Amino acid sequence: MKAILLNRVLLVLAFVGLFVAGVLSLEAGLNLAVPCGAGSGCAIVAADPSSKLAGIPVAYLGALGYLILAGLAVMRTLIPVADWRKYVTVGYIVTTIGTVFSLYLQYKSFFVIHATCLWCLTSAATMVVTLIVYALLAQELENMPAPVETTVADEADATPVVARSGQRLDATLLWVLPAALTVGIVIMGSTMKDAGGLQGIKMSKVSYATLVPPGAHMMGPEHAPLTIVEFADLCCPACQRTSPQVKEYVHNHPGKIQLVYRHYPLSQIHPLANAAAAIAEIAADENRFWEYAMGVLSLQRQPNDIEELIQIAKSNGVSEDKVRTRLQDPNDPAYDRVSRDLKTVKELGITSTPTFFMMSGDKVLDTYGPTQVMEGLASAKYQDIINGHGG
Repeated sequence: MKAILLNRVLLVLAFVGLFVAGVLSLEAGLNLAVPCGAGSGCAIVAADPSSKLAGIPVAYLGALGYLILAGLAVMRTLIPVADWRKYVTVGYIVTTIGTVFSLYLQYKSFFVIHATCLWCLTSAATMVVTLIVYALLAQELENMPAPVETTVADEADATPVVARSGQRLDATLLWVLPAALTVGIVIMGSTMKDAGGLQGIKMSKVSYATLVPPGAHMMGPEHAPLTIVEFADLCCPACQRTSPQVKEYVHNHPGKIQLVYRHYPLSQIHPLANAAAAIAEIAADENRFWEYAMGVLSLQRQPNDIEELIQIAKSNGVSEDKVRTRLQDPNDPAYDRVSRDLKTVKELGITSTPTFFMMSGDKVLDTYGPTQVMEGLASAKYQDIINGHGG
């Protein structure tokens, strides 16, 4: 029966959508970078405010939508076709909403953000195809004759070989698809952990002098048992989530950890990153670096414009007039210090933010990305160093 075949197609599409939405949810929830082909389109789209709805990542909503569609498809495999209509209606409504919202997000991506997220495109295409198949299924059900009352014996005699074959296929799909989804997301998740670029760091060029130049921004005693050097972008979502956690950890271990901040503004992804870094250097000249930096990080989003950054500086005791005047001078020392940090980034082969270098004395112990640093600090290795028993 054509309706049964269409439902199997919908079941497969739902799990394809779940896989894509699941990968994007890992990116949103665990600060991971998804493989995205040439360029950084996925990261650019993920950093845009449109990637959240009422504070909830759109990827989570997509995963929920596909989960509902998968559940409806599974439900239909377990009941007679004559009873499908209400489940098809619900699925049709969910898919229509999902398609409209997906097309809106693609419009934003192409014409407002000017970036292409291949995973988002795949999800949108999956939703559009799902809507088309739902339309075909709804039409098929409309054209079906009214159900005829049959006995159990009649149903048992009606093309038993074909029926049993279809049941076996449905049963196979119901365990193969969830298994494939689980394996796929696990494999992709492990790949994404390496996507941060830590493996490309040129460790032979890493030294204390390179990581901590004169005038670097420091918090904590110079000769603390543990030094953490962070390369970050004040406008980076992963930095905004992770950097305050690291700063709080340092604050909770007075005298034990020195935190050093270095700039790595990703201007190709975050248009205001360079300005944010330059203003941080201007704030540093008035001993307000950390106050301003935490003010920007606490936004938990991209700054609206440069005026917002200037007002954050002003609210933390930095002269607004000085900020405006110095930003207009391309030869200002603030820009030179940001350029110095970017030169170090290139020299060391750092490709992602935030990147943390863990040091004890002059010895570099580890490099961490945003998903590993807090777990690393909690490990026995670093607890021993912090408490004066290792290093």
